[in-house]
Amino acid sequence: MAQHPSPLAAVVKGALAGALATVVSYSTGRVLFGPFAPPEFLARRGGTPPPHRIVQKFASGIFEVELTKEQESNWVWGVHFGYGAFWGVLYALLQSSLRWPPLFHGLVYGFVVWVLGHFYLLPMTKISAPASKQPRSIAKRWAIVNLVWGVVTALIYARLAPSRRA
Repeated sequence: MAQHPSPLAAVVKGALAGALATVVSYSTGRVLFGPFAPPEFLARRGGTPPPHRIVQKFASGIFEVELTKEQESNWVWGVHFGYGAFWGVLYALLQSSLRWPPLFHGLVYGFVVWVLGHFYLLPMTKISAPASKQPRSIAKRWAIVNLVWGVVTALIYARLAPSRRA
């Protein structure tokens, strides 16, 4: 019989896996939207990036404060890692029940996170248009970033919480 981590251990390890995977997906995004950015993306540069808009909305709308640029930048990193950790926790709880092969589960999960984030969450908060309304070259790159995040989360979690035979 296989032993799996306790729910609390799964939550902690999932949060860590998701946060660490955020480093890799962020780096992937920097490459895909930096040296390999499509012309449609380069033409749209100059506005406030979505992570900064999220932080600004929370600060001014919920907490009614104005942040300095340094504070905003720090909060952006917190939001990035918090978002990755949140989805990492959900991944760990699902994986504890489903026990799918990590690579497969990571791809599926990364795709689901992309769909939920880029078709629903970001548009609902008016942070960005849904992926279906963005140029395909941009939407595809965000999908790749999320697939990378899902796979890396799954591989890190598998390493942190290996199944053991009793």
